[in-house]
Amino acid sequence: VMVFALVDIDHFKAVNDRHGHAAGDRVLQQFAQVLGQLVRTGDYVARWGGEEFLIVFRPMQNRNIPILGERIRDAIAHHRFAVGTDEPLSLTCSVGLVECPLFRDARGSLGWEQVVELADRGLYYVKNHGRNGWAAFRPRSGSDLPGLMQALAEDPARQVALGRVQLLAS
Repeated sequence: VMVFALVDIDHFKAVNDRHGHAAGDRVLQQFAQVLGQLVRTGDYVARWGGEEFLIVFRPMQNRNIPILGERIRDAIAHHRFAVGTDEPLSLTCSVGLVECPLFRDARGSLGWEQVVELADRGLYYVKNHGRNGWAAFRPRSGSDLPGLMQALAEDPARQVALGRVQLLAS
């Protein structure tokens, strides 16, 4: 499967507010460099907007999703961001991951926009549960694509509790 990861810098606004936009720009550049060191040839890292980055990993086994999520989270948490002050900054990130294709059979297919939307749902699940982590949603057997998209749009945590989706998370 291919894996899409949406990565967001936690509390980035505080960096800009406390240290200025030039420091924020340095953080974004270093953040991109750290992410770039985590990918293989043929994977893609792109700034998605603001302080979000999209990573598209070329095909791998889906059991690697927890490893990827933790590797990204850990690399950012252990990096010291130089912003032009005596003391470098420690930052964390929130990561949403999704495998593609999401369904192994012909029950439905997702466009890239829907894949990114599901990764975004995972990212915001992490944001709402303490940050500095990762999450991925997988459909339970019998799930249909429209139902899955609707359920996750409403409240991902509730869908996990109801057993409609499987949550993989740190």
